[in-house]
Amino acid sequence: MKVKNFKLSPEFYDLQVDWDKRLKKEKDFFSGIFEASKVRIRLKIIDTDYIFFNETLISLPTTNEFEYIERKIQEMVRKWNIGKNEASKVRIRLKIKGYTSNKNKLLEITKETLKNFTFYNHQEPDLSEVSIFNDPERIAIVEKLRDEIEKLKWDNEITSKEDILEKSLHIILKE
Repeated sequence: MKVKNFKLSPEFYDLQVDWDKRLKKEKDFFSGIFEASKVRIRLKIIDTDYIFFNETLISLPTTNEFEYIERKIQEMVRKWNIGKNEASKVRIRLKIKGYTSNKNKLLEITKETLKNFTFYNHQEPDLSEVSIFNDPERIAIVEKLRDEIEKLKWDNEITSKEDILEKSLHIILKE
């Protein structure tokens, strides 16, 4: 387990913890409470009416950009580890950044891929940081760059592959 964040409370340290894979398979959400007097972490299952996710994805203006974003959304949902009976509890706030050849189609595919979930406050995904772009030469460069970045053996300790890709896109596609 890896402690992400903690705050001091009168009797306990409330911890946000990345639990090991064994616990993630349980399909329940856990809270960890560190009992300072006994120097132990106590697990507590939390049953909530809603499960909130705040996500950000990058859209790439490639020849298969819509298949790419659909695949990224499916990967994102798999990482949530949500059971079918919990899908109705999910509330998503999704921001997409990057570039696309067609914003309307990007929005349509995003909503269709996430049709089993509810957007937070019934708001659509935020595409305010998506720009329209359609330059075949630079799109070919972006495709090659994406493939090379995906090949990297990279831990997300310092920065993520997505951050590298996003910064690279701004350099390549800046007008």
